[in-house]
Amino acid sequence: MVKVGLALVFLLGVPAELFGTTSQEIIIFAARHYHLKGASHFQMWQVHPDGRGKRRLRWPAGVPLFALPSPDGRQYVYAGVWASIFPIWFQEEQARDFLNGADPQDPALWVVRADGRARHRLLERAPIDLRWLASGQQLLLTETRHLLDVKTGQREVIHDQPELFTYHLSSVGSSFVTLGSVLFHPPIEYVLAEKDGSYWRIHLPTKTIVQLPSPPSVSPEERAPRSIATPALSSPDGRKLAYIKTPQEAGDALGETLGVVDVQEGTIETLQQFAEEPLGINHFEWSPQGDQLLVERYQGLSGGPHSDLFIVNLETGQYHLIDEITSNTAQWAPSGRWVVYQTAVTTRPLGKKQVWSADIGVVKADGIGKTYFTSGAVYACLPRWITVTELQ
Repeated sequence: MVKVGLALVFLLGVPAELFGTTSQEIIIFAARHYHLKGASHFQMWQVHPDGRGKRRLRWPAGVPLFALPSPDGRQYVYAGVWASIFPIWFQEEQARDFLNGADPQDPALWVVRADGRARHRLLERAPIDLRWLASGQQLLLTETRHLLDVKTGQREVIHDQPELFTYHLSSVGSSFVTLGSVLFHPPIEYVLAEKDGSYWRIHLPTKTIVQLPSPPSVSPEERAPRSIATPALSSPDGRKLAYIKTPQEAGDALGETLGVVDVQEGTIETLQQFAEEPLGINHFEWSPQGDQLLVERYQGLSGGPHSDLFIVNLETGQYHLIDEITSNTAQWAPSGRWVVYQTAVTTRPLGKKQVWSADIGVVKADGIGKTYFTSGAVYACLPRWITVTELQ
C-alpha cells in the first residue's frame, strides 16, 4: 500500500480516519565524525531504535541543536541562553555548531515548526526546566506549575487550590539541575498533590482534580512521608510517587536511594540496593507503563559527569546495570520498549592523536540487546525521542 503524507491528506480534505496509521519511534541526535584532515562539525541524525534507517536529519537554520522537540517531532522549543546549561563536554570549540545561528544571549523561549516556519516567541524569559504534554500543544513549566499553550502563548495554573502541596515534578537531583535536565524529560500527563495525608491526582490536559481513596492504616515504619521536599515524580498514571531518599532518611544507608510511594495504599518501598554504596542519584524516570524505573547513579566528573545506568523492574525486583553513561541523558522510549542514552565520554585514536568521543546507545526495557549507533572517532550526543505517524 502506498504511504500518503499527512500534510497532503489534510490539504485534500480527506478524513484521516479513512486511512490506517502507523507510528514509528525515532531517535534524533547530534554527531561529530572526526576527520584526519580538515574541520569536522556536528550534524543532526535520525535512526530507528533497532538500527534501521540511519540518515542525516535536515535541521532548520537558527534553531540550536539542543532544541526540545514536541512528542511528534513537528515543533521545537528552545532558548539561546540554554547553551550555558547544556555543556557539551570537551567540545567547547564547537559552540557555533550547537547554536546553529541562535543568539546565546537571547533569554526568550521560542517555538518553531520543524521546517523552520512559523517561529514565534512564547516567553520573554525561558525556564530551565519544562516538559511537553503528550498532545504537543502545551508545555508544563515545572518551577511555576503553569501550563503554556505553544500556539497562543497563554499561561494558566495547573490547579486553583493553593492549599494543595503539588509535588516537585522533578526527577533530577538538586545539584544537577543545570546539567541539561531540561532536554531529557519525557512528556507528562499527571501530577500529584497532597494535603494532610490525602492525595489528589491532577490530569494536566483537562486540569481535572480527583481525590484518590484514603490509604489504609499502616505501621509508622511503612507509612509514606508527607510533603516530600526532595525531587519527586508522579508515575504516568498519577497513582505512585518516586523520590530521592537521603542516607539520613533511609536509615543505615551509605548513599542516596529511591523511595516509591503507593499513595492509595499509603506505603513506601525503598530500593535498598542503591543505598549500599556512598553515591548519589542524579536522575530517574518512570517507564510509560509505570512498572519500571531508569536510575542514574552518579560516579564522578572525570571525562565529564558520568553515571551508572540501571533499569529497575518494580514488579519483579530485578536490577539491570546497563552501561556507564553521560549523566542525565537516559530516557525511555514513548512505548516503554527501549532506553536511549549517551555513553560516558572517553578518548579514542584518530591517526596518531586521541580525540574525545562518545556514542549513542540503546537497550531494550528488559536490560538486554544493547546496541550503539556510532563507533570510532566520533562524538555523539543530545539523543531525543520523537514518534512519527504516517498514513498508509
